[in-house]
Amino acid sequence: MDEKLSIIIPTKDRPQDLRHLLESIAVQKIKPLQIIVVDAGDISIKDFLRKFTELNIDYIRLLPASLTAQRNAGLRKVINEATLVGFLDDDIIFENNSIENMLEFWRDASQDTAGISFNLINLPFERPNFFEKAFLVNTGKTGVVLRSGFQSKTAYVKETIPVQWLPGCATVYRKIIFDKFLFDEWFYGYAHCEDLDFSYRISKEYKLFIIKDAKTIHNTKPIE
Repeated sequence: MDEKLSIIIPTKDRPQDLRHLLESIAVQKIKPLQIIVVDAGDISIKDFLRKFTELNIDYIRLLPASLTAQRNAGLRKVINEATLVGFLDDDIIFENNSIENMLEFWRDASQDTAGISFNLINLPFERPNFFEKAFLVNTGKTGVVLRSGFQSKTAYVKETIPVQWLPGCATVYRKIIFDKFLFDEWFYGYAHCEDLDFSYRISKEYKLFIIKDAKTIHNTKPIE
C-alpha cells in the first residue's frame, strides 16, 4: 500500500498496558513504519521497549506529563516517509488485521478526508435519556457536536460513518494536516476534551470518519 503509517503513543507509568498494545501491533499483518513512544512516567521504560525487536520504536522522554505536549513532541519525531500519523492511548489493543483494514480505507479515501478513527468494539452505543435530549447534551447520533457545545459519544459502529469529531485514543490523520493543526497545550495534564477541540477544528474544513472494519478494544483505566 502507498500509505505509510507512524504511530504516536503517549504513556505514563503503565508498562503492562503498553506491553499488551505493542504485542497486538507486533502480530498485525501490516505493521507501522514507525512507533513513537512518548514517556512521561516516573521511571524510564527505554530498556523495556528494546524487547520489541520486530517493531521500529523511537523513544522520547518528556516531563512533566501532559497528553497534548506528548502528542506534539511525538509529531516532531515523525519520519519524512510517513504519510499518515496515528495516535493511540496505551490501553488500546488491536484486533486482527486492524491496521491493514485502516490502510485499505485510506487507499481509497478522498483527498478531503483528514482523519479516521478505529472502531472501538467494546464501547456500546448508549441511547440518550430524556434529560440528555432536553438539555442538548446527547442526540443519540454518534460523533456529533451539538449547539450546546457538548459532543455525543463515539461508540462501536456497525457501518462506516462520517462524524464531526474523533476520539484521541485510536485515530489516524493525514500527516499533511499537521502543517496547519497542532494539539492545543492549554489542555494540560490528562487534557480532558483535547481530542474534541482538535478534531472538531479539523472537521470544519475536512471529512472525518469512524470505520467499521478496523477494530480495537479500549481498556479504559481510571484517571490517575
